[in-house]
Amino acid sequence: MKAKSSKQFSGIILLSIILVIAWVVLMVMTNRDIGADWDSLDFILWIRDPGIIAMLSYLNASLITIITVILFGGLYSYFRRRINALLLWAGILFVPIYGALNLVVYSTQVLFLPQLVQAKAEQLTNPNITDQLAQWVQMYPGSIMGYLNALAYAILGIASLAYGIAFLKSRASAKMCGVFLIANAFSCWIGLVGVAANNPGLSYGTVLGGLFYLIALVFMYSYFVTRGRSKHDLPKD
Repeated sequence: MKAKSSKQFSGIILLSIILVIAWVVLMVMTNRDIGADWDSLDFILWIRDPGIIAMLSYLNASLITIITVILFGGLYSYFRRRINALLLWAGILFVPIYGALNLVVYSTQVLFLPQLVQAKAEQLTNPNITDQLAQWVQMYPGSIMGYLNALAYAILGIASLAYGIAFLKSRASAKMCGVFLIANAFSCWIGLVGVAANNPGLSYGTVLGGLFYLIALVFMYSYFVTRGRSKHDLPKD
């Protein structure tokens, strides 16, 4: 990766950091509006008009998804002559699947589901209808959309593991980036198990994985900013 390309890639990483920090803030603000004792009807009424914070949260999450696909594509370009083919393909093959799944989930919450709930307004007194609609609400515990969201991050975890191992072959900030990418992968896998088993404690693994990813991005940014100026942080090719 040439100096100019490295600088541009650093900009993508920095944008990712800003978006993920915004994701944390918006997630906390959104969860604050959701009651611990909510049932399926409460979630349906909420998604019908979730408010500006939730809308911004889903928009931000969609941007993160797009930027993450671009970022992992950049990592593929950087590592394509530095790691073996198996890691390289693991690092890129599953990324489009992650992107497609997450964009379907997030776009559904803001573009499709509110209109669907509005169309079914007169039937919301029917428990069967509310239970069916709740399966479309990503925030509803045990929903199909929640599972697809967790599955998307677990799939991305395969790429995170591959590039994490690749970064471990470098030094300093790159090595720490690798550690947290690997931690992100395992946390997201635990989160998927938690969602599938309807275990709230384990399902938070996906959220924890997001925080590990944020830390990995900080070390990744440090690596690519100093790359070429600090010989101690160059990969051991």
